[in-house]
Amino acid sequence: MVDKRETRVHIFIISVVLIGAILVIIPLITMNFLTNAHDERIRDDISSSSFIMRETVRSFIDGVYNLSYSLATSPAIITMDGDAQTPILVDNALRNKYVELFYIQGLDGMQISRSVGERGDRSNRWWFARMMEDPRPFVSHAYLSVSTGLPCVSIYVPIYYDDEKVGIFGTDISLAYIQTLIVQFAQGAYELYSFIIDGNGTVMAHPNSMYLEKLVNYKTLTRTIPIVDEHGNAVIDEFGNVAATEEPVEATEEYRAIIEAVLDGESGIEIISLNGRDFYVNFEPIPLPGYSDHWAIITLQDREVAMQVVTTLVRIMIILLALIFFVLIVCVIAFARTLNKSIASLNLAKNEAESANKSKSDFLATMSHEIRTPLNAIIGIAQIQLQKEGLPTEYTTDLEKIYDSGGILLGIINDILDMSKIETGHMMLEPAEYDLPKLIHDTVQLNIVRAAVKNLKFILEMDESMPLRLFGDELRLKQILNNILSNAVKYTEQGCIKLSVEHSTEGNKVILRFVVSDTGQGITQEDMKHLFTMFKRFNMEENRTTEGTGLGLSITKKLVEKMNGTIEVQSEYGKGSVFAITVMQESTDGVPIGAEIAENLRNFTYTSNYQNDEFIIPLGSMSHGSVLVVDDVDTNLYVVEGLLSYYGLSVDLVTSGFEALKKTEEGNVYDIIFMDYMMPKMDGIETTKRMRKAGYEGVIIALTANALIGNEEMFKREGFDDFIAKPLDLRQMNEILIKYICDLNPEETNENP
Repeated sequence: MVDKRETRVHIFIISVVLIGAILVIIPLITMNFLTNAHDERIRDDISSSSFIMRETVRSFIDGVYNLSYSLATSPAIITMDGDAQTPILVDNALRNKYVELFYIQGLDGMQISRSVGERGDRSNRWWFARMMEDPRPFVSHAYLSVSTGLPCVSIYVPIYYDDEKVGIFGTDISLAYIQTLIVQFAQGAYELYSFIIDGNGTVMAHPNSMYLEKLVNYKTLTRTIPIVDEHGNAVIDEFGNVAATEEPVEATEEYRAIIEAVLDGESGIEIISLNGRDFYVNFEPIPLPGYSDHWAIITLQDREVAMQVVTTLVRIMIILLALIFFVLIVCVIAFARTLNKSIASLNLAKNEAESANKSKSDFLATMSHEIRTPLNAIIGIAQIQLQKEGLPTEYTTDLEKIYDSGGILLGIINDILDMSKIETGHMMLEPAEYDLPKLIHDTVQLNIVRAAVKNLKFILEMDESMPLRLFGDELRLKQILNNILSNAVKYTEQGCIKLSVEHSTEGNKVILRFVVSDTGQGITQEDMKHLFTMFKRFNMEENRTTEGTGLGLSITKKLVEKMNGTIEVQSEYGKGSVFAITVMQESTDGVPIGAEIAENLRNFTYTSNYQNDEFIIPLGSMSHGSVLVVDDVDTNLYVVEGLLSYYGLSVDLVTSGFEALKKTEEGNVYDIIFMDYMMPKMDGIETTKRMRKAGYEGVIIALTANALIGNEEMFKREGFDDFIAKPLDLRQMNEILIKYICDLNPEETNENP
């Protein structure tokens, strides 16, 4: 029999390992698919943007070319003398702000007319020689303008009269319009930008003006540097051009290959390395009018920036996979150990069975603590990413699902912890004075939203004689009431949910009675026997998609008993259920809530001075504040730093108590020190004790993932001022920062360094 059980254990372990492998492989394949799909979309976006820019530039050049051609073939221009032509050229130049100059050149090299400036002999210019040899219209390469010192190009069109060439029509074009388009297109610190080169490889437009002031040529790998005189004015050479020298520039072999390819008329998109970073590089030619070499547009996108969202999602998925695999391995080990122990102790007495049950509870508590630490990273990183602006909608939705799933997992862990605390005797009530209308309002509002989703009517009944303030454990009372109400909503598909609140008094004691009735599924008499059994769920065929662990009612019953109360159930299968709960609280001043508050509660219009936001987004700058974070886990440091980043605080990070002590011993004083409770070699308590002994009086807040130790009094006894439980929540963090920085040490009185 033992051999068979051992065989089943081995089969179970192998099955779990195979399932774990599948859980890892399938998401990895999915991540690879998402990465490739995002890569394709980025390539399409870059190509589309480059195409739009190319067509805009092409349209601009075509427009100026068509204007030049129409003027060159105009009978009015051809038949006029130079003096008569000049006003026409001037008028057209004024109406086209990107045209620097119109001019008409005679075949003897002398200018006949021009829109601005003095006429002269241009027979020594290269373009004149070309037009004399090959009288076809063309667009020149880029060159530095004599008047502006910036890149420009020229369009040359032959002038014919009676089929005989009689002159040359020239147009000098400023590239300012194209440069403006390029600058506007650039996004971020050159994370996405385009530039344009001419057929000779010279940069004509670039978001970085350095490339224009010193013309860079990627074909010859040189940059042109204008020569200036002692007054800073450009020197003009014998041909009337800006005199210049050249110096070499560097370019990777991949980059040079792309330049050569696009100059040869090729197009495409590649990934190359520039200055230690990978870039998408899209390149394609820009056809020009006439008989001209084509230009080219080259668009670059920083690949790391483009893939940032996917990278973030991949990291979060890796954390989730690691957590799943970790839990799976722990479950295998725990199951194997538990089963082996049971095999070895089949004939043990009842007290040994009870000891095994206690060990199980301790194990659950310990494992819950271990799971909360990586869960802190999952929920924290999701919160950090959700604060970023500009995320695509699909990624925001994915992050919200990760955050919500983390919250559900945290709720399950908390239920397991609560049960473990109850069974091991660690569950202690923490009574304090509280506002009863606020407790009812907060709990009802949460469940009204759930009921509204299912179109259920919600009714609240209570009278004006209810006490305003009571003394008891508000948090646990909310937990009891919320468990019953949420179950009523979950298992009711139509009809209504009704909550009735009553009370009676016995001396200074107040007996609260909550009655929750619904028109839901109801419970069979057979299932009623196991209603408060742990992990027990009923009617699974109908309720298989309903969330729950089967712990809620069991925890509720034990909490009610802790409060010296009772819980009673009446139910008829198919018609609904009624849960009646009584708990004992202490009276404070005996003041009733009054008619107005009671009416507002019944009408769901009650408001109080207490804020009850589910998710508080940090508001306002605390740049005057300083914080030290001490945690031996790098991921936890990343989460805390991310949550604090929205406040503009000065943040120091250290990974041990020894480093923290060194910081304070060096004279650093912080508004808050966030101290991890459990660290190797010297934990948070020992570190805090040493700081206090050395005279440090600043605020120290404990960070703890051990929910069994989440006791404020214990932390204060050990020298802490307050504590925050992991996983960290923006609401808790915001309250702590406001309390100890904004309220305790406002900006105008801050004396910390």
